[in-house]
Amino acid sequence: MLRSLYYLLNSLSRIPGLDFLRGIASSIYDASRIQDNVERAKNSAEDLKGRVNEKREERAEKKREDKAGME
Repeated sequence: MLRSLYYLLNSLSRIPGLDFLRGIASSIYDASRIQDNVERAKNSAEDLKGRVNEKREERAEKKREDKAGME
């Protein structure tokens, strides 16, 4: 959504007298990039959390198997 607003303002800034919109468009573009980076970081964190949980489950299963083997 922010990217679409950026393109709109950037296009409108080419109209004589509306060149001030280019600065606003630039700020919106920066905000859009930050939003994209936050989303990527969130997805990476969720992926890492899933992998950590898988490893925990594997270790717990191995402990149960080892404990059952000792009995």
